[in-house]
Parts: sequence; C-alpha cells; structure tokens
Amino acid sequence: MSDETHSAVNPEDRLKVFISYSRADLAVASDLHLALKDKGHEVFLDQHDIDGEDKWQDRLGELILKSDTVVFVLTDTSATSDMCAWEVEEAVRLEKRILVVTSGPLSPGIPSPPALAAKQWIPCWNDPNKQGSSFFRGILTLDEALRTDTVWLRQRTELQENAIRWEQRGANPDSAFLLQGEALTEAEEWVQATPKSETIPEVIERFLAASTQAEANRKAEADASLLERQKAIWDREQAFKEKNVIANRSKFCWGSLILVGLLLPLFLITGYWGLQKMQQAERLLNETDQLSANIKRKSSDLLAGESAAIFDDEGRTGDHTLSLLMALQADPLASRDPLRR
Repeated sequence: MSDETHSAVNPEDRLKVFISYSRADLAVASDLHLALKDKGHEVFLDQHDIDGEDKWQDRLGELILKSDTVVFVLTDTSATSDMCAWEVEEAVRLEKRILVVTSGPLSPGIPSPPALAAKQWIPCWNDPNKQGSSFFRGILTLDEALRTDTVWLRQRTELQENAIRWEQRGANPDSAFLLQGEALTEAEEWVQATPKSETIPEVIERFLAASTQAEANRKAEADASLLERQKAIWDREQAFKEKNVIANRSKFCWGSLILVGLLLPLFLITGYWGLQKMQQAERLLNETDQLSANIKRKSSDLLAGESAAIFDDEGRTGDHTLSLLMALQADPLASRDPLRR
C-alpha cells in the first residue's frame, strides 16, 4: 500500500493489532509491524509503545486490552519466554482473538504454548515444504485473516474496554458507564451478529446485562414519573373544577341575595298595597252589606205597614190573605222558612 493510500484510511476503521514477541525476535517483529501498518492496521509493539518509566506488565495489559487481535510471533525463544507466556495468558483471559505467525520452524523438543497448539499457524518465511511460501505471502494471509469480522472485533474491543472500566469503578448498577438508548440497541445487535468462531467475553455479558437492567429501571421510573405527572395534572384540573363550582355557587348565592334584596322591598310594598286594597274591599263589602240590610229593613217596614193597612181595612175591602203574605215577606226570617215557600 502506498503512503497516499495509507493516509486515506480512517483511523477509526483501522484494526488494532498487538504483536507479542521475544526480544530475540525483534527484527522479525519490526518487519511485521511495518508490513501491517502498510496494510492500514494500527499496530502496538512494546518496543515503541512502552516508555521506560511504565510498569511493563500493566502497560502490556493495557495494550492487549485495547487490541482487537493479538498476533503472536512463535519462535524457539518466544515459546519458552515467561513474558510471552504471560501475554498469551492475558490475551486468553480477555478472550482476544489470537493469530500465530512463524518466522521459521520450531526446533525439535520445544513445545508451543498450550493455548496456541490448536491455532492455525501462518508461516511468514520461505518454507521449502510449502510451495510459494514467503514473508510477503504470509503477510497477505495474515492481513486477510485480520480483516475477517473486522467490524465485529472492533465493537468487541470497545465494549470490553467499557465493561472493564465499569467493573474497575465498582460495577455500579446506576453507573454512567452503562449503555443506554441507541448504544445499547447497537450492542444487542452486535451480540446477535457474533461469528461462530468468536465468543463474547463474560465481562461484556455482565456489562450488557447490567445495562439492560438499568435501561429497564430508567423506563420504569420514567413511566412512573409520567403517571405521577398525569395524576398531578388531573388533580389540578379537578381542584380547578371544584374551585370553579364553589365560585359559581358563591356567585349564585350572592346573586340570589342581591336579587332578594332588590325584590324584598317590592314584595313588601306590593303586599302592603294589597293589604290596604283588601281592607278597603272588606270595608266596601261591609258597607254594601249594611246598605243591603238597611234596604231590606226599610222594605220590611214598608211591607209591614202595607200589611197592617190592608188588615185594618178588613171591614171594608181588606184581604186578610194578602195581608198575611205581605207580613211574611216583610219578615227576614220568614223569607227562609219553608212555610213561605
């Protein structure tokens, strides 16, 4: 890859590769470092990436954690190196993908680390027993292997770093380091896309389980808060309605009192006027009755006088029957008596 093409690669799209090697194989590791960088990968080599003041084991552990893949340079010296053995154990503990490259055959009697025995070795040297083998052909094979499931591996590394950081800070179930929203959804999709040849580290599983639970708790709290707000709004609306009802009742009472206050004098005046009219009518009725009685009395007196006159003229032209009838007519009591009828 040319420098122009290499510079065009987005750093976020580069696969992070850690090279584990013995100090005796520095030349091979350096060539491997340059070749992989030329292919566009981000390569960690302890000679370049560990300062003299760093604690080498802590720093190597950080580099392995940051890497997507560990490339182990298997030689006679690295197979028997305690430091290389620790790096392999750390990569296995973190469940990193490990690719093995060789720069030559292992000497008889030198066993490879147990964790690497089942791996497929990629020869980066001219093996006379394999036609077409060479360092360049080995780099092509290694690059092709590195690019398998690259996106999934990058996501695993990122999740693993976040998960370990979360656990180092106490694995708080309410920690801000836990995933939520879209990030949690992407992580769940990542789990579904796990290649058959890869595994999900337990620390990531714990991290995702805690994130899922925290998301569920947040949703439950949000739902409860929403219900509480809705209830508060409903209570305020009810209180407002009751207040309006009370206010309307108060207005009605005051209006009624005002109306009574306005109409009561009218009622009193009208009642007084009516009472006066009734008394006046009673007086007129009494006067009428009295006048009628006077008229009847005078009429009776007149009839009585006429009856007496007719009776006195009995010897001449008197009519005793007519005199008696006129006397009965003159008597007010006789007018209601059956005898008269």
